[in-house]
Amino acid sequence: MKIVDSTEMQWIVFSEHRGKSPDFKRLLYGDAEAPDNFHLFLVKVRDDYAAPTHRHNFDQIRFILEGSFGFGESEEDVQHAGSVGYFPEGTYYTQRGEGPSLTLLLQIGAGGKQGYMPQEGFVESERDLRERGYEFNKGIVTYTDKSGREQTIDSHQAIWENWAKTKVKFSEPRYQRPVLMNPENYNWTTLRGAKGVELKRLGVFSEYELSAGFVRLAEGAEYRDYQDENAGSLYYVLEGAGALNGERWKPETAMQVEAGETGVFVAAEESLLFKIGLPWLRDEYAPSAKSH
Repeated sequence: MKIVDSTEMQWIVFSEHRGKSPDFKRLLYGDAEAPDNFHLFLVKVRDDYAAPTHRHNFDQIRFILEGSFGFGESEEDVQHAGSVGYFPEGTYYTQRGEGPSLTLLLQIGAGGKQGYMPQEGFVESERDLRERGYEFNKGIVTYTDKSGREQTIDSHQAIWENWAKTKVKFSEPRYQRPVLMNPENYNWTTLRGAKGVELKRLGVFSEYELSAGFVRLAEGAEYRDYQDENAGSLYYVLEGAGALNGERWKPETAMQVEAGETGVFVAAEESLLFKIGLPWLRDEYAPSAKSH
């Protein structure tokens, strides 16, 4: 179990590989050597940040807390405050700032089983490329190959390949485009046997069951999250206060119930939590055995 208070953390800029960078707070992270390694960030965009069309070898969940942010050319590709998006590995998308915004961002290893590059490795790899003369310009890297020819590559891909010392293998897209969800259009459902606990399940994605949703707790309600040895879940507090296994939480707190643990949430007041169910990547057995 992990609990962090994001209000006590400093905003940092750890990379400008796509130009002027947003500010980040790294809230929680996983095992760098595991296929389900992840980073959970708060991301603050202050201006018209943009990135060219690209894809990744990991999955993402993006929850817009404030403002708006675009991921395509049309208004339908814009996430507004309250919107939740699933950005699958292998699926192309763009990034386009729509003014200031604040996003809760999960980046996590996916079905391609290539894991997720840790922040420290990212920084070291980018520094190495710059020192070797690679030129970064708005998300594109230009370099000269061994035959003397000029080449271009997506900046994140260049950094990953330099870190991993191998070519990235993108999975064929499971989804044609990112999935943008409007939580206000979903209904709350009661959790059987748990008085005062309501769930809003937004979606479960891919055969490895990455999921997103909300938990609403009445004052005094108790919610139990049972995790198998091969999974885990993340929470971000939007409203209210309470305790997880006796440790207090409040708005802007991030929490992790790790594989093999049981998390007992007790609400001191009416509370609203955003929940991410982590994917099953460490063993190849039926996801249907997973408890929700």
